[in-house]
Amino acid sequence: GSYRVGTVGYDTFEEALAAAKSNKSTLALQTQMIYENESALVNEGETLTLDLNGYTWKPSTKWYTIQNKGTLTIKDSSSDNSGNVTSWTSGKTGSSLIDNWGTLTIENGNYYSTGSTVVKNEPNATLVINGGKFELNNTETGCNAILNYAKATINNGKVISHGGAAVYTTIGDINNIDNCILTINGGEFIATNKFFSPQTRKQIDIGIEIADMAKEDKTESPIKVVLSLIKQMLVRDEGWKEYYASEMDTIVEDNAESQVYDRLLK
Repeated sequence: GSYRVGTVGYDTFEEALAAAKSNKSTLALQTQMIYENESALVNEGETLTLDLNGYTWKPSTKWYTIQNKGTLTIKDSSSDNSGNVTSWTSGKTGSSLIDNWGTLTIENGNYYSTGSTVVKNEPNATLVINGGKFELNNTETGCNAILNYAKATINNGKVISHGGAAVYTTIGDINNIDNCILTINGGEFIATNKFFSPQTRKQIDIGIEIADMAKEDKTESPIKVVLSLIKQMLVRDEGWKEYYASEMDTIVEDNAESQVYDRLLK
């Protein structure tokens, strides 16, 4: 079959997708793929692992190539890491290669877009990137490789933007301005104009400031201070919300380069 779920082969993608969701197992491609269904690949309450397996998920005719509203993991098990997801939506405002409204984990693979963004993490969604290459080739204003409106963690990977920011974090819900959290633990970021958006740079500055305070606090270990801060964010502590809002209000939109990226490499 053209698709595999466990050891069972399927001739149609629809059959394989239904079986993988039913068993909460891995659907592995064994051919190039075009997903034309207008509905989300994974809906709320559904779980799926998609293995590119060295093949290409070809462009669709929608605003996004893959949309997730449930729990989705994307990986590439090929030995040469040749699995790809691409988009056709060149110049379309708001178009996303991958549009996430649920919980999305990307382990590895290659993701290329000529639309507005490669990965868009919508309000109240969760994104974890453990590896992979993400490249945006669009110089239009407002186009950024990774666009985060909620909670995103980047542990590794390479992000390239031939236009806007490599990573852009901004408020997705004006009523929950402190609910937009970006954690960067590693990775490589390359951008033509700027590495990070003003919002992301401010969040990194806040993180560096808190880390410095943790080092100076001799009564608690630095890790306890950081864990305490994370708890404040998760329980929506009023003191944290007030501090975060006051800091974000100091953002000045400009095109100046920031030294934050250099500081992260030290």
